[in-house]
Amino acid sequence: MVRMGSGEDRGLTVNPNAEARVDAMFLERMRQTHIGSSLVCPAVGAAPNTTIDYTPTSDSYSTFVTAHFPPQQYERKLIQATKA
Repeated sequence: MVRMGSGEDRGLTVNPNAEARVDAMFLERMRQTHIGSSLVCPAVGAAPNTTIDYTPTSDSYSTFVTAHFPPQQYERKLIQATKA
């Protein structure tokens, strides 16, 4: 799905596989451990007061999905990402 303001609108070539590649990159990143200071969920076997902080990646993925996919796919994609 190409939105207003895309590279195509500016006369640039838009790679039709770019969204799928970025989506896959986000899902891969969500599978990796994120160490941070916010209390999202305690890290198993980690030093005390260390947590796994997925919030910045999750927020970025939410923004990406909102911008590049139809609204009816939002919930399914975010649920899929949290199960990744």
